[in-house]
Amino acid sequence: MCYSSLAHGYFTRRYADLPLADSLHRTYDNPHNEQLFTQLRMLPDRAAVTRESLRFFSRQSVTAIPIVTFSSLEQLEECMRAFD
Repeated sequence: MCYSSLAHGYFTRRYADLPLADSLHRTYDNPHNEQLFTQLRMLPDRAAVTRESLRFFSRQSVTAIPIVTFSSLEQLEECMRAFD
């Protein structure tokens, strides 16, 4: 896997005002991601951020399959709703 499709929780953690590990700041803090986050901030809730992140991959002109892992049933269900 060349990168994490959900940025290791970078956007969802920022959306929820949760602390970020220094490694996430070093990897993902940049002007492009700041612009993306500004747009994601307009979504109604944290689950919507996850859904839109996954939908992004399903709308590409090339075949892209997001590979994600879950630490709870809630996270799995949240991701599955992206494809309802």
